[in-house]
Amino acid sequence: MKVILNPIPPNPVNMPGDRPFGPIRYLHGADLVTAMEVADSAPVYGGRTALAGSLQDLLEAGVLVPAPLPLYVQRNKMLRETQAAFNKSISSGISAGGITLRAADADRTAFTQLLVMLAEAERQGALPATVSLADMSGNVHEMPTANARALLLSYGAQYQSLWTARALRVSSINAASTPEELAGLSS
Repeated sequence: MKVILNPIPPNPVNMPGDRPFGPIRYLHGADLVTAMEVADSAPVYGGRTALAGSLQDLLEAGVLVPAPLPLYVQRNKMLRETQAAFNKSISSGISAGGITLRAADADRTAFTQLLVMLAEAERQGALPATVSLADMSGNVHEMPTANARALLLSYGAQYQSLWTARALRVSSINAASTPEELAGLSS
């Protein structure tokens, strides 16, 4: 006898095959599933003794066969993983010119405003000789203005590269129409 785990759709209502007291429900990973007993391709309604062990024991013994998760669940999981990887990259900062700078929204805004201010100062002939920047650890680095501009432009290009890679991956995940296409994106 095998038991097939089927994902329970959000807000299940009168699921086909429900027993009078409802299907057997387990948490499978983070997903709620229904265990459906099957013998020779026919549902077995005679008691729940086949499911006596823990879910993990039954999975390891080959008694339970997890049904593939619906495409939207797989897609959402990959989207969450992609966003988490992007957030981790940003929280690690961006290294440019031997200095690691913070990359949160407020930091990028401040660095953009600094570049705009330097461009305006140059236009007015009041460009400072040096600029000070604080790295992720709060250490202040004073450097010639030309070096600071080059560093900030490199910083911006690296952030854009990270953002573009994330956007392309999200687009690919959303465009996938089969589980196989999604699996191909995992590698």
